[in-house]
Amino acid sequence: MGQVPLGTGANHHHGSARLGCPHHRCRLPGRRPRGGPAAAKAAAFAGDGGWDGLLSVATAVSTAAGLLAFGIVHAWSFGREFSEGTITGLFALPTTRTMVAGAKLLVLCLWVFASTMVLTGVAVLLGAVLGYEPTADTFSLAARLAGSTFLTGALAVVGGLVASICRSMLAGIGSAIVMPVLAQVAVLLGLGGWFPFAAPGVWAATVTGGGVFGIQLAALLVMTAGAASATVYSWHRLRL
Repeated sequence: MGQVPLGTGANHHHGSARLGCPHHRCRLPGRRPRGGPAAAKAAAFAGDGGWDGLLSVATAVSTAAGLLAFGIVHAWSFGREFSEGTITGLFALPTTRTMVAGAKLLVLCLWVFASTMVLTGVAVLLGAVLGYEPTADTFSLAARLAGSTFLTGALAVVGGLVASICRSMLAGIGSAIVMPVLAQVAVLLGLGGWFPFAAPGVWAATVTGGGVFGIQLAALLVMTAGAASATVYSWHRLRL
């Protein structure tokens, strides 16, 4: 009762089946996703949905957009002193430029950590609101979301280094734009694990962290520490 008549078999064969047809209902799950390649790529990240899909998509977005967003903020923090001409006033302060650069890096590090915690918390809260059932990998995926986001934000210190060396905020922002592009190229070439800017995303791509080993993550941390040290040193060596 309530079903619409099927109609002719020829019409059903040509795709005009009514909603009441059992064959029509059974074919719905097998339909190709709408939205073109972008939707297909999102579906590949999301998998079967639930916690795994939500956290996987959040991780992919944070690692891809994090380099750009965090890099721009680092470039602005260090480059604005040169763009606005306030760098000359720092030479008259009793606080050394080395301490100023170190304080900037500390504040930015705390900001990256806070942003990571907020992003992870929002993702977890969203999953809870949607009523997703946790799986065995939920905690691991949430931890990898936080870890990959923080590592991505730490790598963005390169934007501040470029802005300091070039004495230009635009140069630092330009480097923040180039970093994710180079990361994508490295992934396509199969070198993502060995390329620091792509390593966080590759590490978080699977629950087991396949493709990225401890030595590769160690190289990422060494590069981050080196960039931070070089930034402080460049401010120490600043001359009018």
